[in-house]
Amino acid sequence: MNNGRVGYETVKIYACAWHRDRGEAVCSNGLRRPVEVVDQALLDWLKEDVLREEVIAEALRELRRRLAERAKTTGSEVPELEAQVRAVKAEIERLGAALLATDEKPQVVVKMIAEREKRLAAGSLHPEREGAAVWRARR
Repeated sequence: MNNGRVGYETVKIYACAWHRDRGEAVCSNGLRRPVEVVDQALLDWLKEDVLREEVIAEALRELRRRLAERAKTTGSEVPELEAQVRAVKAEIERLGAALLATDEKPQVVVKMIAEREKRLAAGSLHPEREGAAVWRARR
């Protein structure tokens, strides 16, 4: 936005800054229009072409359709997530019991827990999957 003139009056205008600062060789868009005129034209267009009852009704239908679709997929993930939570809780219990029963130094147990956290971050949430033999050998 720049200052420009309409007659003798100074007004805010929209203009291409590249054209103004770098010239015709960089940008050929030499249009300059008063902010008030452009803003009013945009608001008029929005009122006439976008904020119509049928456009809003269609947008709401599409929103409802997408929310219903998302609700279907979200509901199907819940049982798997609950199973993962149960598995992690059970493993925490086993780690706690192993910590109480072990004669090994705490550093070994802390290393086991750190490795478990790395596997969780990598997406392998179940000890019975990847590396199960290694996991069981350490217990």
